[in-house]
Amino acid sequence: MVETGPHRRSASAIVIAVLAVAQGLLGLLRTAHWVEVGRDISGRGAVLLPLVGMLAIGQGILLALIAVLYGVFAWGLLARRDWAWGLGLVVAVVHLIIAGLALGGGGFIAQDLLWVVVPVIIIVYLLGPGRRTPGGTLS
Repeated sequence: MVETGPHRRSASAIVIAVLAVAQGLLGLLRTAHWVEVGRDISGRGAVLLPLVGMLAIGQGILLALIAVLYGVFAWGLLARRDWAWGLGLVVAVVHLIIAGLALGGGGFIAQDLLWVVVPVIIIVYLLGPGRRTPGGTLS
């Protein structure tokens, strides 16, 4: 069914919503990885390694929260909710900061760069001209 009139969703909004959902799903997979790493590390050592394991699990929980918020943003964007713009911007900026810290921390640069691309695209989309109407809704 193709929508027409003032309630029609733009193709760019649909693409952004799909990117946000994909980022959320991949984030949930990454969450599972961090929780598994944290559990493995926590079972070793007396004091220091269990603390490092708990930090890894904490990072996994943070990634899970961001992943869920990406899904909520995508739903809000497609449903044309007023709060979707602000939520999308906050989630993308926070995720961009976390991904930037991962880039600075070493590791696989190509993999970490992939985590930077979607938040940048979402931020550019949300801050683009005409994205917010005078009533505050996304256009």
